[in-house]
Amino acid sequence: MKILNRMRNKTIAPNSASHAAAEPANGRAESRSKRSRLIARFIANEEGQSIIETSLVMFFILVPTLLGIFSVTMALYTFQRISYAAFASAQVLGQSRGLIADPCAQVVTSVHTVLPGFPAGNFTYTVLITQNVNNVPTVEKFVSTSGTAFTCSGTTSSGQGGYALNNAAQQPVMVEIGYAYNWFPLFGRRLSGTLGTRQAVLVS
Repeated sequence: MKILNRMRNKTIAPNSASHAAAEPANGRAESRSKRSRLIARFIANEEGQSIIETSLVMFFILVPTLLGIFSVTMALYTFQRISYAAFASAQVLGQSRGLIADPCAQVVTSVHTVLPGFPAGNFTYTVLITQNVNNVPTVEKFVSTSGTAFTCSGTTSSGQGGYALNNAAQQPVMVEIGYAYNWFPLFGRRLSGTLGTRQAVLVS
């Protein structure tokens, strides 16, 4: 009987030891799975946070920057075209001494010929003609009150009107143009301003 009991103890002991060794292994596997789930959830949260942060950066920084660049580029392009129109109209005045009766009206015509699609009401004009009468230079200034109609007839102190160019040989004539420009809206706000340029030539 003693021998049998010893054999039973020997046979049972390894089994119980194997079970005891298996239980910690299962516990380790469960802890590893929990750890992997936590890491996966943490990574998922990081991805979500990065998406939100990227969206906020694009909305508050990238989009306004791109809109600002686009708006400034369009303003520079518009300014360049207005400057060219002012130079073209000044050139016409410089070559029209004794040929036109109203240089101011000619400026409006020249500008709208160069810029046909621009609203007439957005323009303001100033024409400065330097006359030389008896070797006394006098600057005659004509200022427009409306972008749709501009005339030099009887609008100066000397009353020279359109004939001011007749006494402006080899004298400068200057054309100033102001254009009401609407900037690209940003965050629902509309910004507006005036693009101004001036060009001068010598009257032939």
